[in-house]
Amino acid sequence: MTWEATELTASRLALLIAELFYAKNLESTSGGASLIGQGPVALYKSLRRQASLRRSSFTLFDVETIARALQNNSLHPGRIDLGRLTAEWIALGRPAHLENFLLQTLGRRFLTRQPRPVVPLPIAIDGFGRIARALVRILARYGPGGELRLAMVRSRNPESLPLRQQLLQNDTVYGSFFGDLEPVTSGLRINGLDVIFADTDAELPAGCVLLDTTARQNAEVARESIERFQLRACILSSFHAQLPLIIHGLNEYEVHELESPALGAGSDAANAVLPVLKLIDQEYRIESGHVELIRPFTNDQNLLDNLHQTPRLGRAATANLVLSEENIGLELQRAALPTSITSSILRVPILNGSLAILVLQLGVEVTRDDLIRFLIDQSLNGNLRDQLDFMLAPDFVSSDATGNPASAIIDGIRIETQGRQVRLYLWYDNEMGYAMQLIRLLKCLASLSFLQYS
Repeated sequence: MTWEATELTASRLALLIAELFYAKNLESTSGGASLIGQGPVALYKSLRRQASLRRSSFTLFDVETIARALQNNSLHPGRIDLGRLTAEWIALGRPAHLENFLLQTLGRRFLTRQPRPVVPLPIAIDGFGRIARALVRILARYGPGGELRLAMVRSRNPESLPLRQQLLQNDTVYGSFFGDLEPVTSGLRINGLDVIFADTDAELPAGCVLLDTTARQNAEVARESIERFQLRACILSSFHAQLPLIIHGLNEYEVHELESPALGAGSDAANAVLPVLKLIDQEYRIESGHVELIRPFTNDQNLLDNLHQTPRLGRAATANLVLSEENIGLELQRAALPTSITSSILRVPILNGSLAILVLQLGVEVTRDDLIRFLIDQSLNGNLRDQLDFMLAPDFVSSDATGNPASAIIDGIRIETQGRQVRLYLWYDNEMGYAMQLIRLLKCLASLSFLQYS
């Protein structure tokens, strides 16, 4: 197939994916990443990479065939991994009766004559820092569709809306905003969806989920907000010793068992590392280890040497490697992982993109090839398939993680084993990757309305 034909097929596929989402509330994914809003070239690269990892020979034309078959059927709202579904069709020898194939794979769970209506879960965000803006960018891609709906942003000085609009419109790390921003009386119209911008004390919509990204709330305030505004849940984007720790890929379904749905979602580092540690521990049993976190500088550091309540953070962030007093020790302990795992954090002078180096002593010996096969399989078919990525690029660097929705990207080239000791390198986007973890947690709360085949 020529490049022109490839791009034309990808363009038709992009249109099909949009029609499935907006007309049937069916979100197409590939390896855990949403395909909504992706252009033809990005679609081609995403699906080609998944075909390679799955060792499948499917083409864009095959994916288009499956997508068109889905469009011709009546389906319940949900998420379907087009790469996986196409690979399974290819493995069966491309059976001509696609209706029967879809019935066998998706079953009556998806195929129906009367699709369930979608009632989006309203989301309110406290704060408008980098994580909050990453969340807005993700939610805005869905517009009025999908199972989540951005309803309100509460922040200090909401009257400075033009400046906030500009922060959304242009970002040094992520570039221009994907879509349309228009000021309205209540706040901003973001891709056709009216979002209220209000003061931090403004009343919240009943039944919404409050995502606090300010690090100003505590357990008591979170519980008071739930009772006062009749919230579905209150999620703090950090770790709080007085609140349950819920991390997607670690224990997300415990969110449905909480008596008071106030919880801490953990740090960006914990969301990258803990699910992978749990995966390794379940398969090989971790006896001890160390996690070294290398992450960008943040706003709580000085750009130039100056007074700071934490001495090391007072040194110039753009010119130094800075050892941080933070670690994820308490989160490791709360996650019931071996207490003999230690951690430390090094801040480096880059804007985005983090690396976690895991050196682990296992209970059994494992070869490099066996570990690679296990991790590839888990990234495609395991419980972490929606958030774990596996990369075999020999030149992968931190900036390549920017915009990747995975909570952790395993550097397959750098996997090392020696007897019972293994060394893993996990890259992650500490802003967008973490925001996607919060989105996954929100989707778990809304999971009663959306089915999933991934």
